[in-house]
Amino acid sequence: MMLTRQVTSSADELYKDARIRWAKAIKCCIYDNEDMICRVMGLLEQAREQNPSHVRTLVLLSDLLMELGVADEAMDVVDSLLSIEPNNRTHIRKKQLLRQMQARPNEDNREAMRDFVESRWTRTNDW
Repeated sequence: MMLTRQVTSSADELYKDARIRWAKAIKCCIYDNEDMICRVMGLLEQAREQNPSHVRTLVLLSDLLMELGVADEAMDVVDSLLSIEPNNRTHIRKKQLLRQMQARPNEDNREAMRDFVESRWTRTNDW
């Protein structure tokens, strides 16, 4: 009988895999592809299960939820980030944008949220 060992990736390993995949999506300008977003989010959810306080995972997960326009779920993740890093200006700005979207779910607020997230993806090497 052959024994198999289940390998469990750490939150950091899962995040790195998600980050690499997402960097490729950005480089190819397919960051608005919902299937791609969902695949990367699956890795991030696994990382979150491993470590609910893994900041980099939460940052990218909140970005992707904002890109999808899922304001309530994104707000939950941003609230988690703010409980860990309460003075982080990026988290604070995300919360402001999400509040605007929740108060007035219109195309202008959705576009402001997407512009914020997409500008971060295209202007930085790390999120």
